[in-house]
Amino acid sequence: MGSVELVHVDNKVLERILIEKQVDAIMGFGSSSLPVILSKGVPVRWMLYSSVGMRTYGQTITTQPKTLEAEPAVCAAMTDALLEAEAFTLTNPQESLEIFLKEVPEMALNSGSKEFARIGLGMWHSGIDHPEPREHGLGWSDPATYTEMIELVMEYLAAPAMKKPEPDALFTNRFVGKVKLTSQEWAQVHERVAEFAKYVS
Repeated sequence: MGSVELVHVDNKVLERILIEKQVDAIMGFGSSSLPVILSKGVPVRWMLYSSVGMRTYGQTITTQPKTLEAEPAVCAAMTDALLEAEAFTLTNPQESLEIFLKEVPEMALNSGSKEFARIGLGMWHSGIDHPEPREHGLGWSDPATYTEMIELVMEYLAAPAMKKPEPDALFTNRFVGKVKLTSQEWAQVHERVAEFAKYVS
């Protein structure tokens, strides 16, 4: 680490300083940064924390404990709707892009916006193309992984007085498992996202 100079920058210019070669590398979320960089034709490769044993989940559906307890049907309906939308984008990527660009017309102001959106959707789908959703349905999370996430937070970020929460108090697969793709649909997803997986493997 003594040979590495760390530079802190505003996240609004994070990708730009790499594109302009002001730095040799950046740290961040590939799903956010790669579409920006790749849509400008800049070759790049993302090194994953999971490749050195640090497995994490990047996105969750979150609610308050009181809502979960008082209105589980609302939580279930919201989860179902989001996962059904996810399944639609996985099986209808081109139509999904067209819907997005129609709903966000300001994207047309940038000549590279369509490619940016295409890469962004492809990167997101590449992140979903894993054994967990194939075997258990969209949205399913491995309890072992989020237990590891808690352990990492407690070891490196928690204050000494903080009590480690039980994983079941933070995460649940209670509302997932109903929305699934067929094996043929997964095969099509896997073939399509190979273009993007090469940047994060």
